[in-house]
Amino acid sequence: MFSHYSDVSSGTIPAAVAQTPRPKPEPPSSTDAVHAGARRVRPDHALAPGLALTATYTFADSADLARYMRGEDPDPTREEYGRYGNPTVREVENRLAALDRGEDALLFASGMAAISTATLALLKAGDHVVLFRDVYRRTRFLVLQTLARLGVEHTLVEPADLDGLEAAITPRTRLAITESPTNPYLRCLDLERFATICRGARVRSMVDATFATPINARPLELGVDLVAHSCTKYIAGHNDVLAGSLTGSASLISLVRELRSVLGGIVDPHAAWMVGRGLKTLALRVARQNQTGLAVAQALAGHAAVERVHYPLLPSHPDHAIARAARRRRRRGELRGARRARRGRPRRRRLPPGGHRPQPRRRRDAGRAAGADELRRARRRGSARGRHRARPHPPGGGHRGDGRRGGRRARRGRRSRRGARLNARLRRRCGS
Repeated sequence: MFSHYSDVSSGTIPAAVAQTPRPKPEPPSSTDAVHAGARRVRPDHALAPGLALTATYTFADSADLARYMRGEDPDPTREEYGRYGNPTVREVENRLAALDRGEDALLFASGMAAISTATLALLKAGDHVVLFRDVYRRTRFLVLQTLARLGVEHTLVEPADLDGLEAAITPRTRLAITESPTNPYLRCLDLERFATICRGARVRSMVDATFATPINARPLELGVDLVAHSCTKYIAGHNDVLAGSLTGSASLISLVRELRSVLGGIVDPHAAWMVGRGLKTLALRVARQNQTGLAVAQALAGHAAVERVHYPLLPSHPDHAIARAARRRRRRGELRGARRARRGRPRRRRLPPGGHRPQPRRRRDAGRAAGADELRRARRRGSARGRHRARPHPPGGGHRGDGRRGGRRARRGRRSRRGARLNARLRRRCGS
């Protein structure tokens, strides 16, 4: 639409980047919601994520501090002050980035803190922003009132009107903001076309995907630059925490992180820990909520006392086709992942007619331990309870006291049961 070009901070995109084909990653899974971005070995060998309730961090001496300030510290995750970062917060950010299929993510004290910090990082006086009229009302207030006082101009576009979006973009437009699905009418936007229009005009795009969650929609895969969530809602899932997130490319997130450290909108470690707890069951909860929501919408749509139901998967909804296409896209991704998992599964070796192939005990135990260690995400632990995935104990490595003697007892028990079954078969054949 216009030919000027500026750097990342101005919010425009080089033409080469705009034409870059997007990869097609696998959809996130419950395993990603639990393990993605987590340390392989946590302090004190703990299985569950830790809670780092600290405002400051220590250094060995002045030379250690000077090395950190020069950016030469060997630990890239080390922090100086709690407003800049926290290990508990960082682990949850890594998990959110993996679920949204972004390069990096940031956690904030609320969803509005995430959107406000992002807009302030991308816009300056004299810039222009396009906003859909049905976005969250506080987002509208931010653009129409707060940013207007700072010299940022705006244009409101009617809900789901992508032609209006294209007409509203000017040479000074730096950002387009939308929400999908919207609150409360659940209007759904064609996010792929939305991203194409923005990239063609070299305009940054941001989507509030709170109602979708990363399980139902991942705007970054469709070419959107930034995706925001109010983690207070479905992501945390227990109505007991305030938090927000922003996910996108490493360069954009780095730009927003610098401003977050100035404005101070970082989430506190305990709230981040509670968001991480909610993430562990996100895929399970959203799948059930999808089923329940559709069933309730269909029941209400057939009720004589209900005039209209706003639900995207009902044929009466104006964005029904977009919602169905999104659901088909999600299911194709799940099937593609299942097919690749089946292809990558090793072929089973045929056993001899006598049953299991006999092996020496030491070789058999070593094989079992090696097979358990091949599981990359599951971690070995001493108890089989909880949401984290566990690997089986190595031979003779169960609870204390269950050593070689316990294994021998178990084998003797199996042999005696096998012998009893053979004797029963012989008695039946002989008629006794």
